[in-house]
Amino acid sequence: MESINGDFERQIVRTIYDRANVTIEDLPKGVFVEWRDGFYVGVNYTSEAINLPIPKGSKIVVGQNPLQPAQAVIWK
Repeated sequence: MESINGDFERQIVRTIYDRANVTIEDLPKGVFVEWRDGFYVGVNYTSEAINLPIPKGSKIVVGQNPLQPAQAVIWK
């Protein structure tokens, strides 16, 4: 039986987003960015520091970038 890892589904979503001209951030596995109540929240569940693509002019209100392992950063 073939292993199911989500690669096929990920490629379908990428194709749809490309056709709609929507930018996709290619974050490492274990790194997540979400929009919540007017703020971006980045979380790093990896064992390495990650430099998130926080746009220039953004204000970090909690945490820092690069985002350290097991940490979060919030910006607006």
